[in-house]
Amino acid sequence: MSWIDNLSDTDLLEVKRELTRRGMIGGASFPWRVGECVFIRAVTYHWIGRIAELGPDYILLEGAVWVASSPRLNEMLQSGSLSGAEIEVVPDGQGMIMRAAMVDVMRWSHPLPTVSQ
Repeated sequence: MSWIDNLSDTDLLEVKRELTRRGMIGGASFPWRVGECVFIRAVTYHWIGRIAELGPDYILLEGAVWVASSPRLNEMLQSGSLSGAEIEVVPDGQGMIMRAAMVDVMRWSHPLPTVSQ
């Protein structure tokens, strides 16, 4: 018998609520798919890249670019211009962002940056 068999229905519901709160189970499906390019605003930094993998609590980007500072968001998303932005191309090209750290995600419909500036 496993320890989980000893939990009450109330305890199991509490575990389910906590896992859902942490984004580990349930919730709405992620609206973007593997292969799509996105701009992610996280709690501390921004990221641009192509979705390589959607994990239960993370997103793995390929062609990942860390954006330390950015110009006006609307103009950047419309034009794809990163003029005046501080960006660093990730050396191995991969960046993993925890879903709990993401503030918002927007489609990036421009070529991925390949040079740090």
